[in-house]
Amino acid sequence: MMRAGHAALRAHGGLHVLTGTLLVAAGAWAVAGYGWRSARLFGAADAAMARAEGGPILALQRMTEELAAPARAGLGAERWARAFTEGRALSLEEALAEALEVGDTAK
Repeated sequence: MMRAGHAALRAHGGLHVLTGTLLVAAGAWAVAGYGWRSARLFGAADAAMARAEGGPILALQRMTEELAAPARAGLGAERWARAFTEGRALSLEEALAEALEVGDTAK
């Protein structure tokens, strides 16, 4: 069902909506103390914004900076960069699945 919804949004120019959803999920994971997952999702959202028609939206970039602060501080610069880079390599489908995954995850 998630894939069908994703395909429908993408077909109708909803990549920015999906990216915003990833950013909110990444921020929620950051606040919950799951910095590694959060950084991966921020990386995936960054890659999606770069691919979006019209490029990144300034509001989404600002949201990223604010929401990422707890994860960035908790992981430190080197671990943050590594997780963020891993996240940039995720497909949008993989990132959305990771955002919704429940259970033990790397902090």
